[in-house]
Amino acid sequence: DHIYGYDADTPASVIADLMTARGLSLAIAEVSTGGYIASAITDDLRHPAYLRGAIVAPTAQAITRLGVPLELVAEHGTASMPVAEALATAVRESYGADIGMGITGLMPGALPDGAVQPGTVNVALNDGDVRTSTVVFPTMAAELKRWAMLSAIDLLRRRLLGKV
Repeated sequence: DHIYGYDADTPASVIADLMTARGLSLAIAEVSTGGYIASAITDDLRHPAYLRGAIVAPTAQAITRLGVPLELVAEHGTASMPVAEALATAVRESYGADIGMGITGLMPGALPDGAVQPGTVNVALNDGDVRTSTVVFPTMAAELKRWAMLSAIDLLRRRLLGKV
């Protein structure tokens, strides 16, 4: 479950293998990771075969432009799991993808956002069913983005393998 590949495999190459073999498409909406997940996925040159699109939504206004209700953002905060789930659904529908991925988080040093504490990353996948993961990384912002990317890609990998 914890080994994603061998030798020259990267998280991006493993996802490319799984997505292209299954003929699936992906769309991503990122809050607080600055496009780091989309950037990692595009490291593999096969990404045009399955990546329909990605968007960075750093503010509540950007999140609501994707179709996430402002009331949901106001009630739970931009970094919450309910917002990650809504983003996964909205980006999936917006791009017509088989799988939508929504990532929210709160950088270390930031003020708490609703019930979310700094260092928290919430990832949601919507492929008709919703799967989620929450992890907390007490580290620097740049390192948090890296761990968020690895967590998000690993959740997708495990979902594609039927492990979650």
